[in-house]
Amino acid sequence: MYRNIIKLFLLLIAACLASCQPREKPKLKKILDHYATGLIAFDADLINHFPFEFESGEIQDMSFVLPSIVKKGGCSVALLRIKTKSDKFNRISKGVRAKSDLIKTSKSGNIITLPDSSDNSRITSPIIMPDFSDVFDSVDDDISIDFKKCYDMYLIDTKKGNYTSHKRLKKKPYLPDGWEHGYSRGIGIDTDNQGVIYWLIIW
Repeated sequence: MYRNIIKLFLLLIAACLASCQPREKPKLKKILDHYATGLIAFDADLINHFPFEFESGEIQDMSFVLPSIVKKGGCSVALLRIKTKSDKFNRISKGVRAKSDLIKTSKSGNIITLPDSSDNSRITSPIIMPDFSDVFDSVDDDISIDFKKCYDMYLIDTKKGNYTSHKRLKKKPYLPDGWEHGYSRGIGIDTDNQGVIYWLIIW
């Protein structure tokens, strides 16, 4: 399975580079290499909502924290933020909004953003998400985005359990009963700025 993903990424990189100007190729290749290397650390079924095709200049930010960090009590994340042209953004946005099984998280009062370690143990039916500001705002201190205000966040799915290769994980008693470990993934849509966030968090 992973070999097929690697082949797919290599084809993606080749296709993107073929469509670029010669002076853009080294920079784009470095970005795509980092993207492919970051995603390959995760289970293929958990990252299949991430995009595999890009136009030049689309990728704004990305961040990857490997699943091995969960063993020590941390959170593993795969995050990508892109800004794309109107026609492509409209296709992505309409596709997301048309899926009736996706949950718009702003309608839920049970959101927990990690790595917050305050006592969330009494929350029922939690939606656990990464703290996007903690990741993306730290990349560029000159830009501060209110992700909760700017983005409509759509949850694809979330499940409790151990989604790492480690048998023993550090306990997280500050999370709701049964939800000490698990994952969530989804897509964020910023209509005003034509931005899209793809996320996966494993805790």
